[in-house]
Amino acid sequence: MRLLKNKIKNILCTKKPISLINAIVDTSLMAQNASLASDSLNIGSVYLGSILNDTQKVIDLLKLPKYTFPLFAMAFGYPDDKPDIKPKLDDTNRLFENSYDTNHINSINFDTYDKKS
Repeated sequence: MRLLKNKIKNILCTKKPISLINAIVDTSLMAQNASLASDSLNIGSVYLGSILNDTQKVIDLLKLPKYTFPLFAMAFGYPDDKPDIKPKLDDTNRLFENSYDTNHINSINFDTYDKKS
C-alpha cells in the first residue's frame, strides 16, 4: 500500500489531481462496460481488488510502464450455476432528489434485509 500512496503522491504533486481522478474514472467505466458486455454473452465477471495486496509484484509481472498502476483486475468465465439476484435496498434508500437525505437511514431494518441476501 505504501507504493500506491507514493505513486499517487507523485502524481498529485507533479500534475493536476484531476488527471488522476480522470484516469481512475475512465478505467472504472471501461471495466464496468467489459462486465456488462460479458454478462450479455452469459459470461460471468468479478472484480479482483486483491491485486492491490502486492502491487509491486503485479507491476513487475506485467512489466507495466512508468506512470501506470493496477487499480484492480477482473476475471471472466462461464459460471457453473445461475445464482439468484441479490435483493437491493428500495429506491427510497438509494435515490435522492436535490440533496443526500440521511434522516430515514436509521429506520432501515438491516436485519431483515441481511436475511434476504
